[in-house]
Amino acid sequence: MRYPRLFILLTVLSGASVLPGQSILNPNPSRVLGHPRLELRTGNPNFVEGRELFTPQGVAIDTGASPPILYVADTGNHRIMVWKNAAAFAPGAPADLIIGQKDPYSTLAQGPATTVSTGLNSPTGLAVRNHDLYIVDSGNNRILRFPDPTNQTDILPDLVIGQPNFNSRAANQGGSPTANTLNLASGSNVFRASLAFDASGDLWVADAGNHRVLRYSAADLASGAQNPAANLVIGQVDFETLAPALPVNAEGQRERSRLRHPSGLAFDGGGRLFVSDGLSRALVFAPPFSNGMPARRIMGIYSA
Repeated sequence: MRYPRLFILLTVLSGASVLPGQSILNPNPSRVLGHPRLELRTGNPNFVEGRELFTPQGVAIDTGASPPILYVADTGNHRIMVWKNAAAFAPGAPADLIIGQKDPYSTLAQGPATTVSTGLNSPTGLAVRNHDLYIVDSGNNRILRFPDPTNQTDILPDLVIGQPNFNSRAANQGGSPTANTLNLASGSNVFRASLAFDASGDLWVADAGNHRVLRYSAADLASGAQNPAANLVIGQVDFETLAPALPVNAEGQRERSRLRHPSGLAFDGGGRLFVSDGLSRALVFAPPFSNGMPARRIMGIYSA
């Protein structure tokens, strides 16, 4: 890929007498135009400066803050953009903070096996609870929690869900699904996934690659223990089962107990859970919730 930058190279002569065609060039540029740093840390052909978005997939607002804080999952740039005043930023204003990258000019995927193990790879879903930001780090098959990011000097996560530590990233931790694992990326295919909190403060996650929705208790999140186990699953009969993906046809659309690549999650005032999935539908689950329960209703399809 060519990048629109101009490198200025210094010629270094080797020895007192150099024959024509034998000049040795320094392979490293000494100056660069079109980018603020010599080291290239972006895959974008344009100048990146911390105000642009590339296929954003998630938005969350901390309405408990004053003024409210806007978080945007800048998925293609592998970062979260933060504007500290969701009501008053100017059009085209640069983000006040960036999470997941070293600086405003970097956009390469980060995370385990890179120089920034707590960085992000294709973040999608976002949610805020008690000023803490929860991020679906889809490309790294995990969820990260960043405590009150706008009031931190070093913005680092304090909790990981779906992996045993911050240095692991394999789908289902390299094995089969359990109550502690997530599958949010398969090869080059990264799934959209959402987060939602219910009225009790429990966290719900669309575990798209495992065709299920998981619930994590508020008490486990508050304990701070790494890699907490989910305590409820919808879309599979239990935590260890991975039924084949539903077929993309009318029969699959009518299935109420299973999901195909769930993505969106939301709760209404009555505590009902709405789940959208890859079959062009939304399923409605009513409390009390139980493992493998069927949906009460299906929206978006006609069923005779």
